[in-house]
Amino acid sequence: MMVMEREAQADYGKPATEQAWIFQINPDVFDITELIAGDEAEWPLRQHAKDVREGDQVIIWLSGKKAGIYALATVLTDPSPVENTLEQQVRWGGHRSGKVPPATVMIQYDRVFSDTPFLKTSLVNHALLKDLRVIRLPRATNFAVSADQWASVRAMIG
Repeated sequence: MMVMEREAQADYGKPATEQAWIFQINPDVFDITELIAGDEAEWPLRQHAKDVREGDQVIIWLSGKKAGIYALATVLTDPSPVENTLEQQVRWGGHRSGKVPPATVMIQYDRVFSDTPFLKTSLVNHALLKDLRVIRLPRATNFAVSADQWASVRAMIG
């Protein structure tokens, strides 16, 4: 059962249960060493914009050669729609395609592991985490995490 199972709500209303997500970042766009526990940041929701909610838990995943878990965070706000303006296209990297993410959320970094990340090279051997969608099909930004996978991440991190 996926943690992300809940009714899609067009009005971005709050659901009854929390979920866990992976938010993936590109090392060519973002310097992972800048993450500081307690800091807040605005994150785009290119997928699952109707599902992510305030209070949900987030795994920050760096893509690329050193792919893996670099931080844990909490969603602080429900999604806010993004207007498709040129300014927003440039801000979110959609100026070439004319697209912006459907919504953004504010998150707070709770724990940061940029010096000692949990790398994909070790996670691919884990019984449950090898099936994380970011490992199997990494061509997205936001991924749902199952309840069992989230429990495994929490146990691994301690």
